[in-house]
Amino acid sequence: MLSLWDLLTILSGSSAVAGAYVAARRENIAPFYFAAAILAGLTLGALCVWAIRKSGRLVARRWASELQPRTAATRKAKLILASLYVGAVAWLVVSDVIAYQFTKNLIQLLRMGGVNAG
Repeated sequence: MLSLWDLLTILSGSSAVAGAYVAARRENIAPFYFAAAILAGLTLGALCVWAIRKSGRLVARRWASELQPRTAATRKAKLILASLYVGAVAWLVVSDVIAYQFTKNLIQLLRMGGVNAG
């Protein structure tokens, strides 16, 4: 079964790939550059997945006592989890923008370097 946290993790990785894809499509580039852009997006997506998972583990470790089943209904536990989910959703937007800008700059750098794209 897929939890909300797993869904946000998957979306975080795929939004980075989508940002790289959009940057590559807007630049109207050769296949070599397009492949490099998608590879950059996949790498950034993997880093985003790692960051989301790491932050989830840190929150779980830091507030483990407040997130136990017997105390999970408390106001503090709900606030902690809501903050974590809001942060993850915000990270979706941030990862997309980071991947877009990184890929756009990578393509410009490859063009300036004179890499033969064929």
